[in-house]
Amino acid sequence: MIESTACIQNDQGIHCRPTALIVKYCSKAVPKIKLVVDEEAIDSASFLAVMSLGLMKGDEVAFCVDGENEEQIAKEFKELLETEFDFPQN
Repeated sequence: MIESTACIQNDQGIHCRPTALIVKYCSKAVPKIKLVVDEEAIDSASFLAVMSLGLMKGDEVAFCVDGENEEQIAKEFKELLETEFDFPQN
């Protein structure tokens, strides 16, 4: 099992569009990825669970990956969480 942290870099935090990309990635990822908040593991493939965290720029979030290719998956997931998403402003 790999445990790691990521620092949210998106100026708007993790709102609906970044959450959708995170959930899409996690839904396909094998092994499963869990976000760890207050020592409780949260399913990162659940849109509502990720949105309910209210992650803002600068927040540190812990996660764990357990299974095949866990090092590669952990690296990719960290990069995804730390993406400065470039969505058009409405």
